[in-house]
Amino acid sequence: MSRLPNELCDHIIAELHNEPASLAKCALVSRSWVTASQRALFSTLHVNERNLSAVTTPVVRYVKHLHVHVWGDVQKAHQNRINRRQGASSEAEQHRHVLALLLPELHHFKNVSELTLDCCRWLAPHKWNGAWTEPLAEAFPSLRKLNITYPTFPSLHKLNITYPSFETLSDFIDLVAAFRHLQHLTIDGVDVEEASHEYSNEPQDPYSGTKTPPPTLESISYKSPHANHPFRGCGGGPFLHWLAEHPGPFKTLRLSAGAEEGDVNAAVELIAAAAQNLEVLSLTFDDQWQMWEGFSLSLNTHLRHLVFPSGPDFVSELPQLIQSISSPLEFVTIGDIDQIDEDVWPELVAALAAISSLKKVAFCIGEIARDTGEARAKEFAEEFPSFSERGIVVFAKKDGAAEW
Repeated sequence: MSRLPNELCDHIIAELHNEPASLAKCALVSRSWVTASQRALFSTLHVNERNLSAVTTPVVRYVKHLHVHVWGDVQKAHQNRINRRQGASSEAEQHRHVLALLLPELHHFKNVSELTLDCCRWLAPHKWNGAWTEPLAEAFPSLRKLNITYPTFPSLHKLNITYPSFETLSDFIDLVAAFRHLQHLTIDGVDVEEASHEYSNEPQDPYSGTKTPPPTLESISYKSPHANHPFRGCGGGPFLHWLAEHPGPFKTLRLSAGAEEGDVNAAVELIAAAAQNLEVLSLTFDDQWQMWEGFSLSLNTHLRHLVFPSGPDFVSELPQLIQSISSPLEFVTIGDIDQIDEDVWPELVAALAAISSLKKVAFCIGEIARDTGEARAKEFAEEFPSFSERGIVVFAKKDGAAEW
């Protein structure tokens, strides 16, 4: 290894980025391997109450993705909840403001480009403290990617506990707007108490402040809480409306909007606002009332990649929606095709066949479907030979762990 260029050694070690045990061993081989091994080993750091003391060590300068469990470690908090019921743990031991404890140490992180705020609502009845926003923005002035997420804990569904994370819409918008160089934003299951009208798609209380989205924002992923999820939240519609009112260079939108959270109309508005900048769109509507009626993609003239993770969301309107596309579309993915009515298929295929620019059409079969991709491909070729002969259609069995 001493005869190899340092850049090549770094590349070889970096290939082990998903093997932390191997990277730890590499760091012990020789001094020349330490830096490259630690750079890969600590590129992502999860911080909770168990490892707060580690943020003062030299290795934090290698951290590029800082993942903060805002209210603390999930399993520990769950065990504390059990202990407290048994009289063995105090309220103070159960709730830890991890982010508040971390703020004074943020100056140790010199190279963070991605920040994840893991605000699991069930851990404690706390709301986002607006005073945390400014220290975060000062510590990471060049942040490129921000993720605000609530993890899913299926085993805890019986608790049926919901705690709002943001008391006011301004707190939420202030946080996003504070990072002026932000390029990628992911919001999963936001709950804004002030803006919420749960179980309806009625207009929600709008944002009345003066903040605007980061001018560099290109990619937005937004997911409403599932209607049946015990840690549901709502109030995200006004946030999407705020983005639509100040459209930036939005090239990628990945939206999963629920009607019961009042997000569907705002999602439609955001797609239209993206207009000619939009190149990639992934869209799911958890909307039994079809509040998106009249939705069109005619304004998105540069759309290249279109994904419908659940084709049945659009029922018989799916062909008309595709017909509204005026851009040179290249890639289309439609999921859960086994749940699409058979009488929709001829019109759907005709709509796709009319798009001469298509390079690939992927039909994904649902997880519970009995038939295979090969079987569906054979049936499709027999029923629609002219389109099948173009050689661009792919049938696949959807992986249960697939990320759309």
